[in-house]
Amino acid sequence: MLNVILGGAVVWGLYKALSSERQTQHDRYQRKYRQVRRESEQHRRAIAERIQKNQAYADYRQAVAEHHAAAETGRQMYELYDCAKQTLGALIEHVDLRQQKIAELKQQRKALTGEAREQVHQMLEQQYQLSAQIRTAIVQYKTEKNQHWQELQQLNSETRRLKLYIRDQMGQPGREWFARSEMRRVIKSQACEIM
Repeated sequence: MLNVILGGAVVWGLYKALSSERQTQHDRYQRKYRQVRRESEQHRRAIAERIQKNQAYADYRQAVAEHHAAAETGRQMYELYDCAKQTLGALIEHVDLRQQKIAELKQQRKALTGEAREQVHQMLEQQYQLSAQIRTAIVQYKTEKNQHWQELQQLNSETRRLKLYIRDQMGQPGREWFARSEMRRVIKSQACEIM
């Protein structure tokens, strides 16, 4: 019976030892699980933040590149507008010269007769045709000049909206870029005033 009691005590002790070891193992597992879970969460957050920062920086770079491209297109569009405006001015001067030439030829025609009068009349017809062609070109250039101006105004408005978006939505890099951009604009306008 003592053997049974001793055997039971040994089994009980062994059970307790195993149970205690099992409990210790379970506690270790729980601590390790919480630690790994906490570290895993920290790493996932850090990775997500890094990706978000990289995406935000990529968005910022893309927005700045789009602004630069739009500004360059605006500059080219202004050059087209200015060219159309200058060409229009030259055409108006040219039509005025044609009108003067027509008036001169009319005066000459009054004083002439016969074949000489017919030659002046032919020259007068050519001047009328030239004047009509120039007037047609003037109408076309006026339309194009106005179209260039309207497109330029729209593009400038959208480019300005993008510039403000970069400043307001792209964090510190956007605000710094905006400040640099405004500084360049001020310096450029001051340089133009000096000239």
